[in-house]
Amino acid sequence: MSQFLPHGFTAMHHAAMVGNTSLAEKLVEENPLLLFCVSNENYLPIQLALFARHFETFVFLLKASQDHIDKCKMKENHSPFEGKHGAVLLNCVIDAGLIEVAYVLIKANDGMGTANYDNVKHALARTVENFYLYYRQPEESRIFDQSLAKKLQLELRDTVDQGELSSRFESEPLLDEVQDFPESEVKDHKPLLLLRTLCNQLRQKYTLSSTRNIFMEAAVLSVRLDVIEALEELTLHFPDAIRIKHEGHHLIEAAVLYGSKKVINYWANKNSGNLFHLLDLQSDCDGNNVLHLAAMLAPCEEANKKSNAALRLKKEVMWFKKVESLLHPLYTEAKNKNGETPMMVFTREHEELRKHAEKLMMREAKVSIVVAMLIFVILIAAFIKFMDDDGNILTKTTLFYGMWGFCIYLTAAIPLINSLSIIISRFRVEDFKHLPSNKNYGMRMLLFSLASMMVACVTFFASGM
Repeated sequence: MSQFLPHGFTAMHHAAMVGNTSLAEKLVEENPLLLFCVSNENYLPIQLALFARHFETFVFLLKASQDHIDKCKMKENHSPFEGKHGAVLLNCVIDAGLIEVAYVLIKANDGMGTANYDNVKHALARTVENFYLYYRQPEESRIFDQSLAKKLQLELRDTVDQGELSSRFESEPLLDEVQDFPESEVKDHKPLLLLRTLCNQLRQKYTLSSTRNIFMEAAVLSVRLDVIEALEELTLHFPDAIRIKHEGHHLIEAAVLYGSKKVINYWANKNSGNLFHLLDLQSDCDGNNVLHLAAMLAPCEEANKKSNAALRLKKEVMWFKKVESLLHPLYTEAKNKNGETPMMVFTREHEELRKHAEKLMMREAKVSIVVAMLIFVILIAAFIKFMDDDGNILTKTTLFYGMWGFCIYLTAAIPLINSLSIIISRFRVEDFKHLPSNKNYGMRMLLFSLASMMVACVTFFASGM
């Protein structure tokens, strides 16, 4: 059973991938060393169980690995809690949303949370990446995470020296990660607790200069994902992150480029509503300042959040105006090396998007005009029916329906006027700050007119007239 099967996997790897816990138990009884054998792709069985989200199998393999950890020191065996495999396992645990389990693992295994290897994202960045996963997952998942962490901690107390383990779980001297939060708040701050512990361990083991890239990678990721809680914590441990350029941009510039509203609002509130004193008037080699960056088209993953071209352009315009309001007027008039002001860059970058939005809104406006005109024709025909040959209203009931129809007529006029205003618009990029809202309001009124007309028709014919 210890021999490798096709594709470089052992039977234990296959049991982990399919979640066959009973088979894994039998294999451990026969040969515990299978727990520490890697596949051709350098994965341990416990890592594969987490990749496939087989938590029951993972729990068994975790306990079995702890029980037989002394055997992993033999030749060609690998500990899942040390070195590169420990870093991969920690990332897998964090990706699975088991934040409390990850916290117990890094406290019980020295170096597991501080290891940094090529082609393996550091646990600090991985925590930022999955920061909100803990809050989005169902309550049952959080309860499972909590119970497993408690069980794991109790088992560790039985297998590790009591004094050594208790010292590991004591509060860090640099920043007290537990006592900073009241007991009632700790359960709601588990990702922040894990992040703070990782930061403390890095600061204790290494100098800030040697961990600069680790902190900056996590900080840039928190800016890109707009995770303000993580960014606050990271800048608390590494204040220079705000002043250091990473990949050619400061964190504030990256926040503007990625459209991170929480980050920009946080820094604006922290600096009395303006940002200009934190930035250079020219920030990159092309002479662009931060407002030029705000004028550039958002990256694809951000822009795709708005599939409608008009709404996307409205979002871009509002973001540009938001950043402009936080900066000194000098930024608005400053030119880059191509002689372009931020507004000129915005117009050029968004020209294709503006054309798509213009076509879409023109098409929808024409459809709205046709529908509104049909409503007018139907209402005029109805008014004629309500009158006798002398032009007088027939009855009080028909008078009521006539008044109802007149109200419908007025509501149908609103989308008609809106649609005409859209058609005669010049469709400048700044016009899209209000055009999509006007169009949406007109469409709602058109739907209301149609619904009211249908109700009027049904009640009219139901009354037997």
